[in-house]
Amino acid sequence: MRILITFLALIFLSELSLQIYHYYFPTTIFYRHSYEENKGKPNGEDYDFHLNSLGFKDTEFTQKKEGTYRILAIGDSFAFGTVPYQGLFLTLLEKKLHQITPGIELLNMGIPGIAPHEYYYLLGLEGIGVQPDMLLLTFFIGDDFSSSKPKKFYDYSALGAIGKQILDKRKTYHGKIYHHGTYCDTCPPMPIENFLAIEEEKRYLFEKDNSTFAKHFENAKYSLRRIRKQCNRENIQLLVVVIPDAVQINTSLEKQIRAGAFSPVANDSWDISQSNRILTNWMISEGIDFIDLYPYMKNNPAPVYKPNDVHWNLAGNKLASEVICSKLLTCGLGKK
Repeated sequence: MRILITFLALIFLSELSLQIYHYYFPTTIFYRHSYEENKGKPNGEDYDFHLNSLGFKDTEFTQKKEGTYRILAIGDSFAFGTVPYQGLFLTLLEKKLHQITPGIELLNMGIPGIAPHEYYYLLGLEGIGVQPDMLLLTFFIGDDFSSSKPKKFYDYSALGAIGKQILDKRKTYHGKIYHHGTYCDTCPPMPIENFLAIEEEKRYLFEKDNSTFAKHFENAKYSLRRIRKQCNRENIQLLVVVIPDAVQINTSLEKQIRAGAFSPVANDSWDISQSNRILTNWMISEGIDFIDLYPYMKNNPAPVYKPNDVHWNLAGNKLASEVICSKLLTCGLGKK
């Protein structure tokens, strides 16, 4: 029994010591490489473009030059883009900013299928190393609430994280090729029935007083606070770009979801913009800069989403780049 107590005490003290050390002298022990599984293939094909040698949908990252204001973009498939590189909102945004202020550059570290807690890992393991002045973080209403908080014990335990890193080093990641051939802006990637089923699962985001949303919102706050703390520590400005779900913009799609066979929602319990409003009100209270694209896309007369898809078409990417560019320039976030 004494040996067991001594062993447990040693584990406790080791964990406590590592946690305290990490608090004052941040290390990479809590950062996981889980996002590597979804990374693009280094130098891999993506429509008529080739990813850079790190597997990101961008040109090669170079050493930061003196006098440069560097924006780092981190996000999921919206940041990586389902459109060709030249039509991607981050590519367009960099061109617009560079025309106005040549000293601004934007590096894209978008990875499809990753979640906010993995944005945190990516920033810590690769993002900080490129010396960004600003982090442009995308937050997709449709996915990022439900996947915001890590669920494994080793995401919270220093000893567990070290053990997990040792195991992960044995893995080999080759990267993925997401897009082949010629891009089609009007071709649906799936049947309407499949798309409606995906959107149906998101109803809780727009139902008032939904307990699932309340829980997921707490998870989102947890992840965003971690990222903000990380940015503050490294003197990096943070701008969160809130991306609406397709059902919020497409009125016809919204009607189909509300009239679906799965427990129809009464008018008085449905609020299509509540997720954005609750999130942005919280960010205001926390002093986090953001741009919510919902009102801009809602009021745009032309379609901004691809058919039967949660992602933007070329017009949606163009609109996003214009709105974000205006935000950066009017509030001075793109200037030192």
